[in-house]
Amino acid sequence: MIYEGSFNFLYSATAEVYKNEGNDKYREKEFSNAIYFYTKGIKVNCKDKELKAKLYSNRATAHYYLGENLITVCYSKILKYSTCILPFLLNSLHQFSHRELH
Repeated sequence: MIYEGSFNFLYSATAEVYKNEGNDKYREKEFSNAIYFYTKGIKVNCKDKELKAKLYSNRATAHYYLGENLITVCYSKILKYSTCILPFLLNSLHQFSHRELH
C-alpha cells in the first residue's frame, strides 16, 4: 500500500532534482534555463516549504541576473504564486546581488 507520505517524498525528491539542475544552469550563467528548471520544481508542488522557498528565491535571483527589475520580478513572478517565499525574501532581499545559491 502506498501512503501519502511516499508521494510527498517523491515530490520533494523531484523538486530537489529540478533545483539542482537549475543551480547547474545558473553556475553556467544560463539564467533562462535556470529559470525553466526552478519553475519546473515549483510546479511539482511539494509540501517542503523550505525547498519551495529556495526554488522561488533562486528563480528570482536568475531573473535578476537576466537584467529584469527586481521589484517587478518580486511582485509579478513570485508573490502571485505563493506567500511561502515572502518571509524568506524579506530577510534576504538586500543580499540578492551577492549571495550564493542554496
